[in-house]
Amino acid sequence: MKNKFISFLALILLITFISSPISVLADEDIESIGILDENINQDELDNLPDYIPENHVQQYEDRNGLVRFIIRGGMKAYKSIKYAPRYPAGFKAAKNGTKHVTVKNKPLLKDLRRIESGKWVKVYKNGYVNGKKVSVHYFKSRSGYVFNVKTKNGWS
Repeated sequence: MKNKFISFLALILLITFISSPISVLADEDIESIGILDENINQDELDNLPDYIPENHVQQYEDRNGLVRFIIRGGMKAYKSIKYAPRYPAGFKAAKNGTKHVTVKNKPLLKDLRRIESGKWVKVYKNGYVNGKKVSVHYFKSRSGYVFNVKTKNGWS
């Protein structure tokens, strides 16, 4: 009984595979493929281009969704110093006015490594804003994240 049932299922499966392609091909003819374009001159087919390039107009996207900061461990770090809100507008860096000091304060370094593991440095960047000497202080990770940006009057 079980063998007869399996044989019956195999026969139905075989009939399905054999008959399906035949029934699909039976409905197709030349008329179902498309219509003849009367604008094409059949005598000049060899002179037609293989393709007709489209006139593309360059479209620009407004990318206001740029990631400017991250929050990790409850601390906000910026992807670049220029994204930090306390970075002074119009700041011009002085020549040879940047110092990088390795962070040695263990509790502070532990907190900074909650943002990103690895080496962090304290940066003192001297420059000018509207002709006045200022110094921008911040912590910077190896990949460029900045934290705790402050601006001081005078140079450090």
